[in-house]
Amino acid sequence: MAAGTRDAADSERRLAADLRDAHERKGARLRANEILALAAGCLRVADLAQAQSWELAFAAERRKLTSSARESQAAVAAALDAVRRFQSRASLCFSKAELVARDRTRWNDARRKLHEAIDEEASFEAWRLKS
Repeated sequence: MAAGTRDAADSERRLAADLRDAHERKGARLRANEILALAAGCLRVADLAQAQSWELAFAAERRKLTSSARESQAAVAAALDAVRRFQSRASLCFSKAELVARDRTRWNDARRKLHEAIDEEASFEAWRLKS
């Protein structure tokens, strides 16, 4: 379960990073085209004002994508931490199970020896009474 959560969080993190990178590439292309159009004299003042408002919207979207990427990274870290905790618990349970098995073996051996001693004592008593 934790490993599946970790994989899903990692997939989400990669998707958020890919979206952010694609957004950055798109912005770089649009800026390059704007510079070329400006150099060619094809832009008007209204175009420049529109570009400025676009740049503000682009920056807001970049912040949102960066925040999403950070949240996804935090989710991956939390999932990895959960995996480590589950592994630690499993290891502890396994160690306890081994300890119980060793104690059970020791207890069963002691019980067997006690029954053997009781049986031996009973046999000896029965032999002594016959004699």
